[in-house]
Amino acid sequence: QRISLREAITAANNTANGATPDKIVFGINGFDAHTIALTSLLPTASQAVVIDGTSDDSFAVQGDQPAIVLDGGGVVQDGLRLYTGSGGSTVRGLDLQRFTQDAIDISGSNGNTVAGNWIGVGTDGVTDRGNQQGVNVWNANNNVIGGSTAADRNVIAGNSGMGIWLGGGATGNQIQGNYVGTTAAGDAALRNDVDGILIESAGNTVGGIQAGQRNVISGNGRTGIMINLVAATGNVVIGNYIGTDSTGTADLNGTAHTSGLSGVVIVGGASGNRIGTNADGSSDTAERNVISGNNWYGVELIGSGTSNNVVQGNYIGTDVTGLVALGNSQGGASFWNGASGNQVGSGLTGAGNVISGNETGVLVANGVSNNRVQGNLI
Repeated sequence: QRISLREAITAANNTANGATPDKIVFGINGFDAHTIALTSLLPTASQAVVIDGTSDDSFAVQGDQPAIVLDGGGVVQDGLRLYTGSGGSTVRGLDLQRFTQDAIDISGSNGNTVAGNWIGVGTDGVTDRGNQQGVNVWNANNNVIGGSTAADRNVIAGNSGMGIWLGGGATGNQIQGNYVGTTAAGDAALRNDVDGILIESAGNTVGGIQAGQRNVISGNGRTGIMINLVAATGNVVIGNYIGTDSTGTADLNGTAHTSGLSGVVIVGGASGNRIGTNADGSSDTAERNVISGNNWYGVELIGSGTSNNVVQGNYIGTDVTGLVALGNSQGGASFWNGASGNQVGSGLTGAGNVISGNETGVLVANGVSNNRVQGNLI
């Protein structure tokens, strides 16, 4: 029996879950991309459910890319809502576009997986079909956005706000293997108009030590990653390309630097965050971020209370080899307006950054104190 997606979510909510969540699969006639044009909100998931767009035979015909489109038409608020009770759900293989708030809203729901989706980009992989926010994770823990394989990669681009927003006490979340602010090929900008990733909570990880866990976070309107507020502590950013294309060898914005400001900004009293390798002296190159090709600075630390953050072992202003200039337009790293007690580099082996090819290497200005710049190649 064929039923609508709306009916399927309702049925899943009304069915007692056993050890395995209910699974919603698609079987729409024809091999083209199929658009489900919504005129009102879908039911909120209140139990664990798997919504699998890859199950439709058009997925393979379209080149193993999303072929089930959820279109909010610029009038529907959210695409899919995973709220309290829905923990352990999976959303995979969908194209979610033109919602007035969040394409995927996760609130009070833990342990979910969002993988293999295109969020804010058309089925051609290049057309802006933006939502306001891509994925919103609010007061929700241990969710995975992306994964370690190409099939897990979300393309989150073209949205008018943030690509991904972690807030309200969201902790233990992992953002891995995504293209945030680029086309599906990762070779051109398709900006999220504000931040690629905004983190306003503690203990989350962006990237990983496996190559497949690397995010490409480039071409966004304000910053690649913003870590903001006193609540944002203990976050880790490792192994990413921030400002480059998916190869780490080209400035995704081009020589005109037409979009984007800084690569990583830590602000608003955020403390104890790590950008790059551990401070233990180990030379873990897999944790290195390449933070290059941005229109302002590679890394900025701003404001009173922004302290005890560590920026180590990164290439800031070079390509992935560390041998070719791919500068950030204003500078490599900066401490501004009272940011104090932070560390860029270290005397320990492997903890120094390569900060080269930029307009300025490191800027220290406007009432900052007790910051350390050590062991870097500038």
